[in-house]
Amino acid sequence: MTILAYLPALNCGFVNWDDPQHFLLNESYRGLGWQNLRWMFTAMVPGHYQPLTWLSLALDYKLWGMDPFGYHLSNVLIHAANAGLLCVVCLSLVGWPPQRNRRPLIGGAGGEEPVGLLARNDGWSLAVAALLGTLFWSLHPLRVESVAWVTERRDVLSTFFYLAAILCYLRWAELERRLWWWAALSAYLISLLSKSMGMTLFVVLLILDFYPLRRRRLLEKVPFAALGLAAAALAYAAQAETKALNSLAEFGAPERLCRAAYGLVFYLVKTLWPAGLSPLYEILLPCNPFAPRFLLSGLAVCGISLLVWLGRRRLPGLAAAMAFYAVTVSPVLGLVAFGNFWAADRFTYVPALGFSVLAAGWLGRDRAWPRALCAVLLLALGGLTWRQCGFWRDTNALWGRVLALKPATATAHHNLGVALAERGEQAAAVRRFRTALTIQPRYPLARRALADALYNQGNSALRSGQRQAAIRLYQEALGLAPGLPETYNNLGLALAGEGRNLEACGRYRQALRLRPRFAAAHYNLGNALADRGRLPEAEQEYRRALDLEGSLTDARFNLANTLARQGRYREAAGQYRAVLKRSPDFPRAREHLAAALRLGAPAGRR
Repeated sequence: MTILAYLPALNCGFVNWDDPQHFLLNESYRGLGWQNLRWMFTAMVPGHYQPLTWLSLALDYKLWGMDPFGYHLSNVLIHAANAGLLCVVCLSLVGWPPQRNRRPLIGGAGGEEPVGLLARNDGWSLAVAALLGTLFWSLHPLRVESVAWVTERRDVLSTFFYLAAILCYLRWAELERRLWWWAALSAYLISLLSKSMGMTLFVVLLILDFYPLRRRRLLEKVPFAALGLAAAALAYAAQAETKALNSLAEFGAPERLCRAAYGLVFYLVKTLWPAGLSPLYEILLPCNPFAPRFLLSGLAVCGISLLVWLGRRRLPGLAAAMAFYAVTVSPVLGLVAFGNFWAADRFTYVPALGFSVLAAGWLGRDRAWPRALCAVLLLALGGLTWRQCGFWRDTNALWGRVLALKPATATAHHNLGVALAERGEQAAAVRRFRTALTIQPRYPLARRALADALYNQGNSALRSGQRQAAIRLYQEALGLAPGLPETYNNLGLALAGEGRNLEACGRYRQALRLRPRFAAAHYNLGNALADRGRLPEAEQEYRRALDLEGSLTDARFNLANTLARQGRYREAAGQYRAVLKRSPDFPRAREHLAAALRLGAPAGRR
């Protein structure tokens, strides 16, 4: 049933929101060789540490190449597998009758009756309840962003092992065999190596101990807490490396609290009424912390928290589900601020799991009308999911959806402009970038993109004035966001285009100070140094670029040229051969190889 609802996702392509950086322009994940594996376990390219997600994408590449169908098929199948695991977790938590030789999973010891989410019911009712509760999660349109966007493979993959860890922990709680504890810890580690979203699992296990397990065990959670804290540290380092974190100066404490309260209420409302779902809910800075929506959100959070606390003994299942939601969503509420959005549909992928278990517990009671009502609701949710998948069909559909809901979205105009620029429609792209800057004047990415478009226009028409305007825009973008290494790199390219190689070298070095593992900046610095005749330094930069991204064929070709210019013809020939092995039709590589072989041969054999 889950696969049927997500069939439109199989017709989706890559979109220009992180997909180009991660897949279309990134050859490092395309293979299972030692160099590829080393990159996967050391890279933090998308602001995440996700080696096992990269490994799954490498397997996709082996099977499908760059056909997006295969990547989307994997996402859909893993999501369906998550639904299966969640169904088993629901069965365990709502009081599936334990075997006689086992003590009850939920409730007291010995012969006491289980007192979990359900008190008495037959296995068939529990199975139907678990199925319906699971489908409420898997068919909900809030899941579409995690499934239909290839970049979010990390969501579906990490959640599979997250659910496996919870299921193994429940078996450990039931049987108390050490093997299940180790299985839970291992599954948790794999989940964190796919994405760090599950960093709060040790708190979730404490919630499960409160209800429905009704047990008190703290020591066994310490290794889970250690792994979670390590994952949190890695996540922070990854975001810091990509300069995605907002400083307190640009996003202060009041704004962060507003964002957190708004997010807590926003996700609850969208879960109950999933209308107007957008791929992007953009922040327009500065924001007013005393705006009505933030004040109402804060009051709602306080009121709901108070009601849940007062009713924790009467409705412990609701208290546990709400605690699970608040704990699991806390890492992405914006208290550690990142990104230019208030909320994101994908952030509900794990936090909404608790509501499904709660729904299963409610539906499992012997009443027919809630199940009939739930079946109608699931049909509606499946239809909304089918429709929502269509908005991820391609770049134009994605950003067209954002603009249809909120025309004044600077990021949507910017990304549509990037798509136009890639198609060579520079004039139309310039208009989009200017619109984005009209909406959000302090938008450094749009300013940089406008500079890129003007620079490309200047190159095509040989107009130095356009290139000078681009240089000014790059400098303005750096004034707004001095921590973006790509802007320094692009400014260096513009300066080099004007023959100002010395200044260009300085900009490339500034980019590398901000991001030492910036392969493109190493390559461009190598070009600038080679143009200035500093061949040994250029050689070092080319080699550093290739160490980071061995797929940079241009860098290998220029490295070979640099070696040849230093008279090291045999080494140059080896590099030319490597270029031709990867790209047999590479321009001039065969001609240069022939020259290197001729010049490097002994005098009597030339």
